[in-house]
Amino acid sequence: MKVVDFFLQFRKKHPLAVFITTRTLSMLVTLFVLGFAVFGLMALTPGDIIDSYVKQELLNSSGANGSRPGKDKNLFDEQEIAAAKARLGLDKPFYVQYFNWLHQVIVKHDLGRSLISRAPILFLVKDRLINSLILNVISLIFITVISFAIGIYFSSKAGTKFDYVSGGILMFLHAFPSILLLIILQLLRHLQDFSRLRLIRISLTVKLP
Repeated sequence: MKVVDFFLQFRKKHPLAVFITTRTLSMLVTLFVLGFAVFGLMALTPGDIIDSYVKQELLNSSGANGSRPGKDKNLFDEQEIAAAKARLGLDKPFYVQYFNWLHQVIVKHDLGRSLISRAPILFLVKDRLINSLILNVISLIFITVISFAIGIYFSSKAGTKFDYVSGGILMFLHAFPSILLLIILQLLRHLQDFSRLRLIRISLTVKLP
């Protein structure tokens, strides 16, 4: 009871401090839950970054050079792939990966390195921050102007069938989780790459003497 009374008195004396503290705590909890959900949803996608890299290299070497399957088998050894996944922690459950990532970011202040350019992620973010801010400002201006014009047009169609249909579609698109859309697009790309791999293997088999 003393803790509750103290909190109520502190809330009456310092409402702004309580508001800022509660908002900050809720933001941290929301970020933690969203990060956990992102790692969990990414774990549902087929393959990982190592599989994508190996698949892309196989497509490039087979499609561009016209190499035979016998050579492509030695392009990446299964033990090397497993060792790379173990080194990056991709062989562990997603929640272990998430907490390892949090420890690396919060304690070591390290966002990791890019597998493509081998440069630190923080350096890449800083290098592109100004351009990203400029693009965001430009897009904000366009979005404001276009949204204002569309709002005026839709207000003239209030109560019509067009208003109900378009409103329902917009509400569905607004409520659709963007991360789920990203996973669906990754699944479609995975199926497309798998089809390309089959075509390459079929073409290479036909070309064999």
